[in-house]
Amino acid sequence: MKHNNIFLMIISIYTLILLRLIYVEYKKKNNILLGNDRSMISDDFKGYFLLNYFFNKDLDDDYYNNIYNKIFKFMNSNPKDILFLKVKENSYIYEYRDLKTNKSKHNLLKKILVKDKISEKWGDWNMEDIPIKIFIHKNKLSITGSHAYIDGYTLMNKYFIKFICPDTNKIKINLLKFKYNPLLCEFYVLKSFYNSIKMNYRNLDLIKWNKRKSMRSITCDISINIIKNKKLKYKNYKYSTILASIYLRLLFLSCKNKIKSLNILFIVALKNKSSFNNFGFISFKVNKTDNLNKLIEDIELGIKNNYDMIETSYIYTNLIGLNNNLYDKIDCVFSFIPVSNGDLVCGSYKVVDCNLVFPYSTAPIYIFSSSFSGYEHCTMNICSSDVDKNKLIDLLKEISKKNSVKLSKDYIKK
Repeated sequence: MKHNNIFLMIISIYTLILLRLIYVEYKKKNNILLGNDRSMISDDFKGYFLLNYFFNKDLDDDYYNNIYNKIFKFMNSNPKDILFLKVKENSYIYEYRDLKTNKSKHNLLKKILVKDKISEKWGDWNMEDIPIKIFIHKNKLSITGSHAYIDGYTLMNKYFIKFICPDTNKIKINLLKFKYNPLLCEFYVLKSFYNSIKMNYRNLDLIKWNKRKSMRSITCDISINIIKNKKLKYKNYKYSTILASIYLRLLFLSCKNKIKSLNILFIVALKNKSSFNNFGFISFKVNKTDNLNKLIEDIELGIKNNYDMIETSYIYTNLIGLNNNLYDKIDCVFSFIPVSNGDLVCGSYKVVDCNLVFPYSTAPIYIFSSSFSGYEHCTMNICSSDVDKNKLIDLLKEISKKNSVKLSKDYIKK
């Protein structure tokens, strides 16, 4: 009898999973966002990101026309690409456009690519019904878009390198690819679910999006040699482990004394293409210490012990299509995108700096780091009164490129 009950329970669970998968497939065929994609849109914020790139000289008409022609050619062969979707603001539904005529293509492209200065008021970019927009003004190129339709890895490695800096020698990254293994995947899901319940709620206070009166990110450039020198001691450790440890040590030193630990989360890009945001994550608690070597060892161990969470988080959000409630427990999110060991270039044009403005993150701290030209170009979006920004800036100046540590413009204006 006992064995029969266990068998019936397993059959019931798999029946529910199967029904859910059918439901998710139905929703996707009807162009309705779910999972990670859906979580990027909420009633109290516009799910936009803003990436700014600064070049060594002004971008002239030839540069603009070069990008225009490349995207137009790409549009002809990929009319249903993400770039050309028709979207509704704060809506979970999207459409594919009818781009059969050259006129319709040119009209759309003129909305996507504009020669204009970007508005310094958050979200006031006249996005209309497009998911991504590119602004070119003097030596600055800005990419705005809805995170519901594109993740950072896709943006950088598919569009940025292809259209904006095509002469870049980009880093080859072997992305993980999720494969569904019955029973084993379910076991990992249950394990991750248990670990997420066991994890305490975030330690830092969060200034919610609709309560923020201003948003000025901290930007800095840190030499890759600093990470490489540490890696000589920890040869088998991940580069991202050492980089995160350096950032986390400075955060701990900048936090109020009452903060004894932080729940951190690493975003991990995947090779899968079932959604627009194809990533999983690893999350765990790290205890406070100012000893960098101890942090490196603790983070590497945390990644090792929770590595299966990458796949299970992807199953939970993108395959089963559920929202991830773990975000409410996270203090700090790390998003690292290695781009090139050299420069980001297009002919004689070279990117000299970049930053990301991402104020709607649900975590008190969001750290974006993009490597090129021998530096980690870092942006820290901090939305917590438990972190002393001025102290953090002083600490960053000790390890960063001279004059690279600064506060961004304030894009939130009431």
